[in-house]
Amino acid sequence: MKNTLLYMEIYQNLKSKILASPQIYKLPSERVLAQQFYVSRITIRHAIKLLLEENIIEKKARSASFIKNSIYKHDLLHVKSLKEEFSDIGVNYHIDILSFEIRLVPEPLAYSLKINTSDLVYFIERLIFVDQQPLIYEISYMPYSLFPNMKESDMIVKYDYIEKDMKFQLKCVHKSISANTPSDIIKKHLQVTNQAVLLIDMYTELSNGIICDYVQQYYHPKHTFSISSYRS
Repeated sequence: MKNTLLYMEIYQNLKSKILASPQIYKLPSERVLAQQFYVSRITIRHAIKLLLEENIIEKKARSASFIKNSIYKHDLLHVKSLKEEFSDIGVNYHIDILSFEIRLVPEPLAYSLKINTSDLVYFIERLIFVDQQPLIYEISYMPYSLFPNMKESDMIVKYDYIEKDMKFQLKCVHKSISANTPSDIIKKHLQVTNQAVLLIDMYTELSNGIICDYVQQYYHPKHTFSISSYRS
């Protein structure tokens, strides 16, 4: 194999191991990697450079070792709560409720929620932490008429409240994904400067066709999505 392609093969090999690891994966030293792959340390450095550029690993200060950033395995094919997704990948998380208010629905959202512009909605801000680091800043709007007795504490595990307490059946979640330039509020909560963040817009549809919430989730740029799709 040509040397120009060898570092690419090593890069792909290391990337696969890191993304497949359910826990923090620490790379061996350049010397050890060079011995494992029977190549020079220069070739290893080329492979590691690609991993750094993709934010898959980061170089720790005063150390020659490399560790991966948090990898969030997001399942686009199934409707799961944050609680279910984080439980599946075995990470520690907690949710802070930043705002819980009743407001008049913003006019552009009335159409998405299939309600009138004179209707009330809950406005909810949540900040989700993984391993004590902010991962997601989330804004939700939920029709007040559907949940007239909802409490702030119900929003810690939102899908549990919708399905178990309210006895609604979820049908599907419609999502769109885009890059976003964060506002000052998002920068503050996610502790970022001028990096672009990943924005997921979504609305949840019940089995009877009613839209029960509209959500915007902003993800910290250091967190990588690993998405798996299967051929039926």
